[in-house]
Amino acid sequence: MIFLAFKDASLRILVQQVNKSISLLIPKVESFVDELLDVKWTDSSPEVIEEYVGFLQSLVSAHNYYCKSVVRMLVSYFTLGPEANVALSYIHEILKGIMDIVPL
Repeated sequence: MIFLAFKDASLRILVQQVNKSISLLIPKVESFVDELLDVKWTDSSPEVIEEYVGFLQSLVSAHNYYCKSVVRMLVSYFTLGPEANVALSYIHEILKGIMDIVPL
């Protein structure tokens, strides 16, 4: 349980720092963004999930060329089965926010 708290704290700090520098996430650093999108965030604490949701919305708002990657990552959670049920409401919220930001 301590490891999970440490992991959550580290992930939250990382996402906060990246979110503060969202304008720097140009296509040249796409591999970094892809790694952030591969982070398993759905089993994190609600605080981390909220921070990650904000990051995803900021990312597609500032850089719409990442929209396809973000949507692909979110849709992949629909096929993971029962363990992803907790995150489904967040995923729906993110997809709705993306549709408001970037008309698909």
